Amino acid sequence: MAANEGHTEVVRVLYACVEDHNTMEKITRMTDVSGDTALHKAVRSQHLDVVKLLVKEDSEFEFLPNHVQEKPLYLAAESGFHDALINILESYKKPAYAVGPSNRTPLHAAVIHEHKDCIRSLWRWNKPLCEEPNVWDWNYCTMLLN
Repeated sequence: MAANEGHTEVVRVLYACVEDHNTMEKITRMTDVSGDTALHKAVRSQHLDVVKLLVKEDSEFEFLPNHVQEKPLYLAAESGFHDALINILESYKKPAYAVGPSNRTPLHAAVIHEHKDCIRSLWRWNKPLCEEPNVWDWNYCTMLLN
């Protein structure tokens, strides 16, 4: 709830109360009934300070997709939340992009919604993303041509 509402200090206090690293990981990785983690919520609600805090606290975790196959990176690309996208890309050792809804990558989502900053950043981060087809067998290049 704190991540969804952008209450950075509440998130910070919750982390401060946890001394055991394993317990902190459990808190960061908990999901709601939709499969969303706190990071999913912070990205969706566009709370950059919370995103930064959550990413910093668990940079080893490869966030799983929620029940509709969205990862936080995908949500950032889809919504054009470029600052969160950059923070996720820079903070995680191996930010898994995996495929999202309809077999789309974060790059597909950014192109569909014409988020040019996100497109450029994803392209620089992982050029092979442009070759990944979606469920209709379109890749980044065919999407730009249509």
